[in-house]
Amino acid sequence: MKYDRAARDEIFSNLVNREVALSGELSFINLTLSVYALNGSFLGFEDLSTQLHTCKGDDRTLQRFLKFGSNTFVNCALDLVHLIDRTDEPRFYELWIDDPVDRNGQVRAEGVALYPVPVIISNYEEKGRKPNKPLTDDKAVQLGVDSGQDVLDKVVLHRRFMLWDNISGKRIRDTTKPAASSVDAQKSEKPDVVRWAKYVELRITLQKNDKDTPIDESIRMYPPQLIIQYQQQMTSTVPRQTLVQGDIQEKMRYAEVEFRSTYTQELVRFWDVMMGLFIAWIILMVIHGGLKLSVRSQINALTWDCVLSDVLGAVSDWLFWGIFLVAGYWFFFFKLQSEVEALLPLSNPHPDFLIIVIVSGWCKIVHVALLIYAQCNVDIFFIDFEKEPLGSDIKEEIDALPNISVWRSILIGNEWCEMQTERHTDIDFTLMFLLFFLKGLNLVNLSTAQPVEQDLTEDVSNVLLRFFVICIFYFLVVIAQLIYKAIYYRFLGDPLTTFALLCQLSNISVFILDQALHGYYIHGRSVHPYTDVNLQQMQTNFKEEEEGKTPPRGLSNKTDEELNGESNLVFEMYITEKIREELAEQRSKMTFLGGKDNAESIANASRAHQRINHFLQTDFVALIEQDGTAEVMVPTTTHKMFGFPPAASSKDVPVLLRDNSNLFASVQLLGIERDLLLMDLLVFVMWDLVFKDVFIAALLTYIISHGVQRLKDQFGTSNVSAKTLIPDKFLV
Repeated sequence: MKYDRAARDEIFSNLVNREVALSGELSFINLTLSVYALNGSFLGFEDLSTQLHTCKGDDRTLQRFLKFGSNTFVNCALDLVHLIDRTDEPRFYELWIDDPVDRNGQVRAEGVALYPVPVIISNYEEKGRKPNKPLTDDKAVQLGVDSGQDVLDKVVLHRRFMLWDNISGKRIRDTTKPAASSVDAQKSEKPDVVRWAKYVELRITLQKNDKDTPIDESIRMYPPQLIIQYQQQMTSTVPRQTLVQGDIQEKMRYAEVEFRSTYTQELVRFWDVMMGLFIAWIILMVIHGGLKLSVRSQINALTWDCVLSDVLGAVSDWLFWGIFLVAGYWFFFFKLQSEVEALLPLSNPHPDFLIIVIVSGWCKIVHVALLIYAQCNVDIFFIDFEKEPLGSDIKEEIDALPNISVWRSILIGNEWCEMQTERHTDIDFTLMFLLFFLKGLNLVNLSTAQPVEQDLTEDVSNVLLRFFVICIFYFLVVIAQLIYKAIYYRFLGDPLTTFALLCQLSNISVFILDQALHGYYIHGRSVHPYTDVNLQQMQTNFKEEEEGKTPPRGLSNKTDEELNGESNLVFEMYITEKIREELAEQRSKMTFLGGKDNAESIANASRAHQRINHFLQTDFVALIEQDGTAEVMVPTTTHKMFGFPPAASSKDVPVLLRDNSNLFASVQLLGIERDLLLMDLLVFVMWDLVFKDVFIAALLTYIISHGVQRLKDQFGTSNVSAKTLIPDKFLV
């Protein structure tokens, strides 16, 4: 039985008047089946409960789809042998929705009224074409009543449907021939073809509100739609022998069947608004990326890896926070709604959402890889201010090697290498507690497409909600760790500040260049004449500091009151082209000739190392400490926000900015913690989208995160060894 009216008029009819709600009587969709025998005889009415389910199970679970907003999914394997051997006749049904109220919401005087539910057979074929297929595609289902497309004009709607059929596939015996043998008669009782409903979906869509009417159409529904896809198979291909799980013929006997209930609303205008916001978001992303490139241009750092890193970082960050806000919108307005306000998009997952997640994830992975590549290639040098002991033969040559111990440099190098893989958070702790919340407490079921946050029943997750739930609990675990570390650092000291103080005790400054003319300087010149001393002398030095007999620690001889809380040990620096060229020239002499560590090469490299040490003391540190030519400034608000270099950096003198935030961590994993956290999260989410299993996602995230730390440790240590000439065997 086909509808005479156009499909558009039936699907978007506003003749269903009953209201819907999330609680109370109106939260249950009352549907009725009229049942017909195979010969067309009317067998009566039945309240719809589990009749549409081929799968069997707990009736309470199977009937959840009748509660408004409950997007359910049930699948199982149908044994075709049992279907073929059924002796009862298949039945035909017509589906009706109970609509006992009139347009004004008043109960009808004549009692319960039944409105017919149209049936869409998705693989219905007519004259070699399938007119219903476009309507059941994910993109076409979002068509609105005012859509200009003509897809609905070609759709064919039906009234009656069946769920299985083992009768029509039987052969009719030819009465003109002699009677068949008993064996042939038994075979003729079995059908040659068996048919069943492979896919059944009950789809309910909210009406679009008309502001010109006195009633609220947004809490009323269009007529429900029953979408069915049939499948058939030759009975001769169905194996009857006992099959073990995993048998090659298993799929020929056990057919996959699905039932879905989908509650949705027209989202054409929503996606139009989202497209406008997305364009505005992209514009902000471009502005942000442009600012970062402008900063690099001003410090002569427009190298391919820096530009690519900035672009990928901006794309990843902005895309992630964009989809996070969209997912948060759906979570709060769908899961936490008390009245019917919003229903989820029909497509799960939406193709555009998946594309954005994947693009954001891979951009962040490559971005982190480039950051670590840059960190493992920074130019680092330990400036040793220690003097030769009194009575030693003072050498007048600049490149003559002083008679001082190298162990202090080895100490600083070891501490630097140990610190380079530290993080503010622990990925093991993060993943353990993330799994505890998601699976241990079953909070991952907050992502099921049910508009009640207390419902933690196991069901298929909505990918959009699942993304948000994973992010929320990931952030909770991370924030808890960051709060703990902030308290720990406040009272026990953070590793960055501890390292700077250790440099002071060792009489060694750290000179770091992460770009050609930009870097960081940790001032480690001791206030004592010698630091390579015995225990008694060291204790004496500390006593003199306590009694105020020595100048204050730091680059400038200013007291804490004069500094007003500004750093006097750690600085962000902008050097001149002259300093950079001299360093590059001496660096070229530090490498072993031909890669061989023979005696001559070692001596040449050591002398070049000493010349750099002397050059930085006299032409860099002395410009600040004694000459006063170089400028030491307090960073401006603009610099703190965007990183623009100070105007004075254009002069032909070095410029130092007091660094209260230990920004030299940017060449360590500590300085890119935010990027690492986002990478770990996106890696987890992407693997979860692939496997739909948080345990597999956690395992792969663990491997990748620890792999990143391992690479940083190995290549970072090799870089320190190469740039400071400390043998890597001492950097343990």
